Amino acid sequence: MKHLYLLRLSLLITSLWALSTQFSFAQATRTSQANGPWSTGSTWVGGVAPGPLDKAIIQHTVTVTAAATCAGVTVSAGTLRFNMGAPRNFTVNGDLLQTGGDIITFGGGTTTILLSGNFTRNGGTYTSVNGGLRTDNTFTGTGAQSVGGSQATTYNNFTVNAGSNVTLGNAATINRTLTINAGSSLTVPNVSIAANVITGNTSISGDLLLTAAGGNEVVHGCNDN
Repeated sequence: MKHLYLLRLSLLITSLWALSTQFSFAQATRTSQANGPWSTGSTWVGGVAPGPLDKAIIQHTVTVTAAATCAGVTVSAGTLRFNMGAPRNFTVNGDLLQTGGDIITFGGGTTTILLSGNFTRNGGTYTSVNGGLRTDNTFTGTGAQSVGGSQATTYNNFTVNAGSNVTLGNAATINRTLTINAGSSLTVPNVSIAANVITGNTSISGDLLLTAAGGNEVVHGCNDN
């Protein structure tokens, strides 16, 4: 009996240690310490590149060369640049915050940022078109998402996936296609034609809600493909 008790106690301690180690890894925030590839450990403080459960803070020129997934990104300085060699996705299962620096596709065709959280721009530059290179934005949340901040933003393709309800809170220009999928919505409060411009096509299967500065509803529930 004593041996059985000690065995069970040992297994319990081992399980708790493994669980605590796993939890600590799940909560990591990776901060850049040098210019380099996203996937290279030496780019990051602590020598570990961001994984799917990690948040990343960009303070240098960090280049994404393959499809990647993380839990959030803050660009405060330096450059987050995409050079994947072919059209691929950069998945952010959380918020994307830019307070400085640059976000740009540098090579490899079109990069699509799949974002399930909020996109806030309070500084820096966001380049959606760089010659023949493109950065697209697809909002993949399962509820309310906000796109805002103090900086006006120009988008290439802007897509709202089913299940997401996006509120566009800053001045925006969409150069190519605005897509609102069935089961999703895009709300644009305080519409100003000069501030919010779509120069490309629209594909609307969900809801587009536009409100004028006085709060009057202009359009609701479009179904215009």
